[in-house]
Amino acid sequence: MRRVVGLAFTAVVVLVAIAAVGTVIGEFRLAIDLALALIGVSFLAGSALSLVECGQRIHQLVRFALADVRDGRDVGALAPGSHWLRVEAGITAQDETVRGVLDGEPSVAATVEGSVRERFAGLPWPSTEVGTRFEQTDAVPAVLDRTTAPVTLAATGSSRTVGHDVRVVGGDRRELTVSDDVSSHTRETLAAHGVDVEADVFSGSVFEHYVRLTEAAVPDGGTVRLFGPVTIETDACRTTLTPGGRFASRPLMTTSGWGTIPWRICRRLGVVSAVAALTGGGGTLLLWLAVDSLLG
Repeated sequence: MRRVVGLAFTAVVVLVAIAAVGTVIGEFRLAIDLALALIGVSFLAGSALSLVECGQRIHQLVRFALADVRDGRDVGALAPGSHWLRVEAGITAQDETVRGVLDGEPSVAATVEGSVRERFAGLPWPSTEVGTRFEQTDAVPAVLDRTTAPVTLAATGSSRTVGHDVRVVGGDRRELTVSDDVSSHTRETLAAHGVDVEADVFSGSVFEHYVRLTEAAVPDGGTVRLFGPVTIETDACRTTLTPGGRFASRPLMTTSGWGTIPWRICRRLGVVSAVAALTGGGGTLLLWLAVDSLLG
């Protein structure tokens, strides 16, 4: 969606520039044709980026279907190097834990997405994003259980955090409205993300503003299901798993069933496929119109 918004903003900027160019050269037809061509190329570029992500998502699904489910012992026996893993094991933080925005239990990893939205007062939908939007994953090194030697999921080097190298999926969506009793922890955490509950959340006679949150966490000591690319490093007494992917291919974690992960991938695949088709078709049409006019 943000990719489409970016392309739309580009189109608006170009259209505004048409008047200035047309005024300077005294030929609005040429300015319009050039603008259409530029917008068409921009849409085709967006379509190409979406197609790249489609390929990454399909690759993830194939890897998921072909990978065997391993436990801590299996992971500890793997050779050093890059691997795509499906791991199901208990997981425990090495020392400190993290907490999400909501009042959840201490966790080894938590992913939260949130935004301030507006809708008609008293109606659950439709709504639109009007304020701050954020997405963040907090995670710390953690040890898998059932291993003959310690197996740790951690960042490369001495850094403690895993952070955006992984993503927790399978969380529930929640809305914070003006009538909710929001805890001090939630208020402080939202403030750190740029959301002031007192100022941003309100209900008027026509519109109301609320915060939409989706949070998923892996509790400390819980059972995690992890899928994705990792790099395995071993020494005399320890095996370290370093998340190997980035962005679309970063490892996914969940405490729900295994079906949560392919559902997340398929849902994203559907969105980017639609974006690729719409921007590709629109870009092709605009470029054809521009070229036909310039050559006519």
